[in-house]
Order: sequence, then C-alpha cells, then structure tokens
Amino acid sequence: MKAYEILKTADLPELQARAMLTAIGSIIADHNLHQAKDLAAREDRAKLDAKGSIMETTLKQDMFKLEANLRLDLSKLERMMVETKSGLETKIAEAKSELLRRMFVFWVGQVATTIAVIFPALRLPR
Repeated sequence: MKAYEILKTADLPELQARAMLTAIGSIIADHNLHQAKDLAAREDRAKLDAKGSIMETTLKQDMFKLEANLRLDLSKLERMMVETKSGLETKIAEAKSELLRRMFVFWVGQVATTIAVIFPALRLPR
C-alpha cells in the first residue's frame, strides 16, 4: 500500500497508479519465479552430480571386482590346461609304448614266420 500512496501523492491518476503497481508486481513475481527455478535447477544439478559420483564409485568397484574374478578364472583355466596337457602327454607316451610293444611282437612273428618258411626250403634234397 505504501507504493500506491507514493504514486497517488505524485498526482498520478488512480488507474494508472494501480496499473503500474500491477506491472511492477508481475515483474517482481516473474523475477522471483526465475530465481526459484534457477535455485531448483542448481539443487537438481548438485543432486545429479552427487548421484553421478556415487554411481561412478560403484561402477569402479564393480569393475575391480569383475577384473579380480576374471583373473581368478584365468588362473584356474591355466591350471586346468596344464593338467590336461600333462594328462595328454602321459596318454600319448603310453600309446607310443603300447604301439612299440605291438610292433615288436609283430616283427618277432614275422622273423619267426620267415625262418619257418626258409629253413625247410633249405633242407630240401638237391
């Protein structure tokens, strides 16, 4: 009301004074609304930054855990491969010795057969 009285004492018509006060009130209200929106936007930005920081920290922790699990799985896989390799080498060596034994038996049989065929042929009367 004080502003209205000041405008009235300045010899402004009542309608013009009321219109000016309404315009000034509207400008102040818009200004306050913009300030409130800016403040809310800053608060929202701060909240988002905090959440982003928390998410980043959580993501880094998850990545470290994943990397540790991956390294553990890799070491297990390497051990399994070494064990499998040694097992295969043992089986191959066993197969080679079995093959060599069978070949020897075959050669002895071939020599015996050859001798059995040649000696009677050598004893034939001439």
